[in-house]
Amino acid sequence: MHFLRRDAARTASAVLLASFLAACGEATVTAPAPDALFVPPDVTAHLDVTPAVNDVIIRVGDPGEFTNPITPTNALRITGAFWDNLSADNNASTINCNIGFYAVGTISPLCSTESPGTYQNRGGYDRYFGDGPADRDAAGFRFSGDYIYTVEFLGSYAGAVSEVGWYTISPSGTYQFNPVADWGAGNVTGASVTINTGGLDWGFYITNAFAAWEGGCRVNTYCTDATGGFTSAPKQQFSLMLNSANSTYLVGIEDNRLDLLPNQFTRDSDYQDYIFSVVPNAIPEVCDFMTFGRLVTEVNGQKVVISGNAGGNAPDGGILTEFHVEVNGRDYHVSDISSYGAIANGALAGLPNARVWTGTARTGETVQLRLWDGGEPGADADRAYVSVNGTAYLGALGAEIDQGNVQYHATCRGPKR
Repeated sequence: MHFLRRDAARTASAVLLASFLAACGEATVTAPAPDALFVPPDVTAHLDVTPAVNDVIIRVGDPGEFTNPITPTNALRITGAFWDNLSADNNASTINCNIGFYAVGTISPLCSTESPGTYQNRGGYDRYFGDGPADRDAAGFRFSGDYIYTVEFLGSYAGAVSEVGWYTISPSGTYQFNPVADWGAGNVTGASVTINTGGLDWGFYITNAFAAWEGGCRVNTYCTDATGGFTSAPKQQFSLMLNSANSTYLVGIEDNRLDLLPNQFTRDSDYQDYIFSVVPNAIPEVCDFMTFGRLVTEVNGQKVVISGNAGGNAPDGGILTEFHVEVNGRDYHVSDISSYGAIANGALAGLPNARVWTGTARTGETVQLRLWDGGEPGADADRAYVSVNGTAYLGALGAEIDQGNVQYHATCRGPKR
């Protein structure tokens, strides 16, 4: 059985990202709790076989492809690719500073506003993602939630600080934004993270106060799934490149309007203000199960009762499960879950004998349950976390149960895979 593996149909029961994110001001957007949803890189297992590009890159609205080789110039996008433009970091007409030069390794060491360490990380990519005539336009994209990703911040050529981070999007279209302070500040050292979304597609985003954003995924915010290219809103502020082995992706971000250097070089379209490498990794396998009998707890007047079991291999495929979550007298019955496994981030992460699973209730709600077998007896030892449609009812970190018992079983049940 594969932990957090979705079926090919990419159903609407895809996993909801760790749901301790708090609601934001906009009805369809939530913002993260202070503790970031990152896990240490050493929890991932590298793939023996490089996944196909079409499995990793989710095309959004545009038929983007990795077709043309990267042949960087300063000829402007009217004759070259969307990033083939003069850069505001270009201190002389002979200096090459846009993302194309960075991707192939020929960017000048004299480009201004470089964050320390950026130049040393240059090179290694030979194709770019585009659409439109001659694939010169930028295309919308996300990364598939079927993998865990090692994301390395390679550096920055930015004259001002933006908020930069990564987002997920739920099956219903809800964005969740996760800022990374080191990225926005241009701090290369220590800014590499592992992103495990629990099955949701994800991408990068940028927002700041000095750019006049046109459209976007949030007020004053652009995401990698923008479909307008450089000609219409929502404009695509991101470039995507690929190495020859199809194993590592390069993402470059433009932090300003996609103008070609008006206003005394205060704006440009060089797409190298923030630069990242992205590597998809294997999702660890797990085969065990949990049983739990009438767990009862209450936090801030919210009474939650949980009963059932989850984990192991169903004979006809999928994951064995049957559980009920009752919140303030309303019962959510779940018999079909899309994921089950160890907790990489968020509530109860890192605890031994803790598991997370997500499924769809028979009444249509997305229910995520996290349990920890903290010892015997279960009361005042075991912990539970539950969310329904993204609303956490037992706090951001979960709560100790008042009644009942969680039992973790290390052995696999059901047919071997």
